[in-house]
Amino acid sequence: MIKRYLLLLVSLAGYYTASSQHIVTKAGSETWYRITKKANVGMTEASSTDVRIKVKAATDTSLLLNCTITDIRDTLNGSPFGTASREVNTYSSNSLQSLALVNQSFDYTFVPGKVPDQPGIAALFAKAADRWSLKTDNRQMMQNNARTSLLDVNMIFPNVPKPLRELPPSFISADSSTIYEVTERTGKTTTLQATSNPATARQGHTFRKLLTYDNNTGLLLSGTFHQDIKENKDFPLFITTSVQQITAKEARASSLNQDLVDAVIKASYYSQALRPGPEVDSTLLENYIAQYDPILSNNDQYNVGKLGLVQGAKMTDKYRRYDQLLQKVPNSALANSYSHLFNKAQALKELDADGTYDVLKYMSRNTRTYNDWIQNSFAQSFLPMLDTAEAQKSWKANGASDEEVRDLMHKVRNSRATATKLIAMLVNDKDTVLSREVLPLYLWSQVKTQVNDKAALMQTVAKLESVSDGGDRGNQHRYALLVYQELKKAGYHAEATQLLNNTIQRLEKRVKDSLDITRHLQQNMLAYTYKIKSDEATDPNTSLNYLAKAAYYSPKNNSEKAHNSFYDRVFLNSEESYRIAFSAALLKQGSTNEALKILSDQLTVDPGMLTELKQSFGQSAPDKDFYSFLHDVVIRNWKTVPTFALQSADGNSTFKLEDYKGKWLLIDFWGTWCAPCRQELPKVNKFAQSVKNSPDIAFLSVACHDRAEAVTTFMDQEKYTFDAAMSDNKIEKNYAVSGYPSKFLVSPSGHMLEIPFGKDWEGIVALFTAVKPKTATEKASLKQTKSL
Repeated sequence: MIKRYLLLLVSLAGYYTASSQHIVTKAGSETWYRITKKANVGMTEASSTDVRIKVKAATDTSLLLNCTITDIRDTLNGSPFGTASREVNTYSSNSLQSLALVNQSFDYTFVPGKVPDQPGIAALFAKAADRWSLKTDNRQMMQNNARTSLLDVNMIFPNVPKPLRELPPSFISADSSTIYEVTERTGKTTTLQATSNPATARQGHTFRKLLTYDNNTGLLLSGTFHQDIKENKDFPLFITTSVQQITAKEARASSLNQDLVDAVIKASYYSQALRPGPEVDSTLLENYIAQYDPILSNNDQYNVGKLGLVQGAKMTDKYRRYDQLLQKVPNSALANSYSHLFNKAQALKELDADGTYDVLKYMSRNTRTYNDWIQNSFAQSFLPMLDTAEAQKSWKANGASDEEVRDLMHKVRNSRATATKLIAMLVNDKDTVLSREVLPLYLWSQVKTQVNDKAALMQTVAKLESVSDGGDRGNQHRYALLVYQELKKAGYHAEATQLLNNTIQRLEKRVKDSLDITRHLQQNMLAYTYKIKSDEATDPNTSLNYLAKAAYYSPKNNSEKAHNSFYDRVFLNSEESYRIAFSAALLKQGSTNEALKILSDQLTVDPGMLTELKQSFGQSAPDKDFYSFLHDVVIRNWKTVPTFALQSADGNSTFKLEDYKGKWLLIDFWGTWCAPCRQELPKVNKFAQSVKNSPDIAFLSVACHDRAEAVTTFMDQEKYTFDAAMSDNKIEKNYAVSGYPSKFLVSPSGHMLEIPFGKDWEGIVALFTAVKPKTATEKASLKQTKSL
């Protein structure tokens, strides 16, 4: 090590060392620059800024500049941004700073080697934050960044020991950080090459610069600055900053509409202009619309943003206004707003095949949204037509006017014809994304019209089977089972059985593939196929064996409950689980223990069936105590609850798992940002109050991905009083929370059960907590019954 530094000192001996350095830029100098930056951190990202700079005042140690930024283009941090675009991008909070500075004139202080306060930038940031009603944390972030938001400008100004024309061939900066060499000198310009000094550089940090200056003005003409940061060997960072002097004509001008900028930011989650709380305030929204509609009503970005605001506000006529606005916004403007495209297709699908088709061409860019719409919405157009007389009676009973009933009937009569036209357009489209997803649905719709033409029918069945052999296309197994039902109804029993057996083979293959993300969806249908086989079997033992398979493939836990299997069950008229049916068959056969085991396992998937378990237990073991069975057998097999110690949102309390020992505890995972969570909080608050002083039941909410300030403010506004703990960013992982809201019921012995979303959690808590041990009298009665 000593030898290395001796060699280094010898090599630097010929360099002139500056005892002090001075700014040589002259007051009154003015020019334009384009500053570009490229960063490579596994991927290349870039930014570009055009800025006018005028030197208002100059001393040996500082400069006072007046700057105007006219254009910013940025893909750094993966967030595309550009003031040259007619759209306002707010993908990143950093874009707020850019939008506050662009087209504004401000003063900037340059002091070599220091990062001074920038009151000019801070004032612009404060003004913009007030105009946009930014939230406190975003406002503070901008102020914190005011000093560093324009650091790249610093490399424009030379900080050297002598005037440019008098510089020695080589020298070291006063702070010893940089080694300079004059590589070229003319009457007008001086070019410097600068590198990091190995003797003083931080380990893993190196840089090099190539800078050409104007000798007369002291301003940079062009320059590049390369930084290599290899402090972390796994994540090296390479940054190149280039500065090029340009003319005023070459400078790019921002085309942003300031009214649009203000409207977009006020509508964003950075602002509280429309959201003093977590939700859009309807009165503030009406004022916002009244302000911006007269000037922006023809702007697509404004209208798309307004769609989301209207959709999320508590307005009495929001659905009518949303639908009207949705039809007004062009499909091209909704290209990246797939939820709005989904809703637009919904509104058009029964009336306008051509209009729906155009919407779907944009929606199909997101295959998941398109597939979801085809399989779970559009496919319903081919279900059996409803009884129109009963429907009219029901609509009138629910308050529909005669005009509304006529409109609904018109939609019903036209929906099948519109759907038939649309599906033909999609299946024949050259875009395979559009056609492949709809093909199995189309073949099923064809089968329904071919029952009297066996040759055509079998040809369609063969085509459907070839689709099934080709991989995952359009939920083909659902339609294979629907075609099976059509074949059975038409009397083609042998062909139906063959199709069913082939479908079972394909489903079993899919279910065994652990990499198949739809395997649980396929598993639900496989359970149904074995229920069919059980119902068709004439031998009781064969029937029971098939029913056992149906129970085996039924969901064993919440993770095996595929959400979209709900729609499969609607189409197939199948069940989510066949465990109860299998346990009933076992009880009938006298296999009590096996039946109770199956029902106990099913309880973890469907906690609401506790009543059925209790009834079955009473029939099979009338002399036993169900409380003991539930706690000592069933609950002991639940997962052990992970421990926790969490701070309250106000910071005044700590909630620990051991505080609830011996009680039932309901834990609710939620967030102020979560609309479904907020919707049920009145019910949650009422429940929490009802068990507040209970010796047996307790309640705790855990706010996740949230700020304590936001939680306390929200609860004060809504007058909620339930216990609210703040997540430590570990508890939701320990409990494997998959969505919000999520609820877990913890037993007095410390075992937990997840309550599936959408289930009656209050009813489930009541069912479990109502199970009490038998009294001494009841136990004595049981003993007497047993002896008799």
